[in-house]
Amino acid sequence: MKSLPAALPKETAEWVRDGLITEAQRAAIVARYPAAADGQSRFVAIIATIGGVLFAVGVSLVIKANWNVLGDWTKIGGLVALLVGAQAAGWKLKVVDRRYEKTGDACLMIGGILFLCGIALVSQVFHLNSRPASGVMLWWFGIAAVPWLVRAKGAQFLSMAALLIWLGMEMGSPDSWISMSRGGRDFGEGAFGIAAVFYLLGLALWCGGIALRETMWSDFSGMHEKWGLFVASGALFQLGFVRHHWEFRRGGSAPPDLATAAACALGGALAVGAGVAAWRSRPAEMRSLLPWVVPPLVPLAGIVVVGPVGDEGWLWSGLAWLTLFVLSIAAVRTGLQTAREGWVNLGLLFLGANIVARYFDLFGEMLEGGVFFIVTGVLVTGLGIFLEKKRRALLAGLRREVAS
Repeated sequence: MKSLPAALPKETAEWVRDGLITEAQRAAIVARYPAAADGQSRFVAIIATIGGVLFAVGVSLVIKANWNVLGDWTKIGGLVALLVGAQAAGWKLKVVDRRYEKTGDACLMIGGILFLCGIALVSQVFHLNSRPASGVMLWWFGIAAVPWLVRAKGAQFLSMAALLIWLGMEMGSPDSWISMSRGGRDFGEGAFGIAAVFYLLGLALWCGGIALRETMWSDFSGMHEKWGLFVASGALFQLGFVRHHWEFRRGGSAPPDLATAAACALGGALAVGAGVAAWRSRPAEMRSLLPWVVPPLVPLAGIVVVGPVGDEGWLWSGLAWLTLFVLSIAAVRTGLQTAREGWVNLGLLFLGANIVARYFDLFGEMLEGGVFFIVTGVLVTGLGIFLEKKRRALLAGLRREVAS
């Protein structure tokens, strides 16, 4: 569980917003429990993770150097031994001893990576020609329960990444039941359909993090919220380029088929389920969140279902730009109100990326003369400096407010 000093600034900000305590009472509570040790804990977690990754890379290089002289069963047995050792070390450090929980978390994460290596090794040794997406699905099934049993944050991140990779690969496979490449759709158009579904998956992660806040898995909540915001914003950023694909094809958009509808229904069901759980946990926050996350569904539905409306995709691309801009501003605003620095950083990141991308999108055809390159370089550099100064000022003000 998150330590009391680390959790108080964010939690007490919500208490003030809900009218449970006054701002003066909040300041007194936070001052009484300073979060001095949290930075040390995070530093230890980073060092443990880096050390574990370096160890795994070193073992991989040693095995690679002697790969040809090792027998098949020696390879499999050695990998199984490493996998069992990593998981056993993680269990002992994280669950049994509880003295080096961050190091145990890193060991469990390495064990999850070794499990994927084991799947690839067995497939290579026995020449199994299975679908790559099926291998990733097996990987996710094998590691999905671990973080929920031991509350390992690193293992949960790995499991979350495995789920998203599997769903992305399934939607990109022509033989999948949720393929985005059927019905006359080419790879490019399928990529935009995948981005639309990933916006829904991002919302599911985001709302799932909100629902987890006051549960025994509250350590996962912040990670789910931030990565959900990242996935949703990244997908919306990708949808803003759809007009270029339609303009290149000059044939419009192929109508959605049953597989595309199934993929969208799956993403929508996950988003609605997580949203309902979050609403039951934090109804006030969900009411304030809906005006920012619902409008992007308009360009999403337009791209997947309607297609160009005689403008080669300008309408849906423009709406994707606008809704991403609004969502980024909302993330910064909410992060400042609830003392979430990660939200502020992500909001400013996508705000800057959206502005720069749309600048090149709208004026890219003028990038032929040296003068325009100079002007562009100055503008982009100036924007980066401005956003970085703004980010530091906002976070400094937030920290002063928390400390006061």
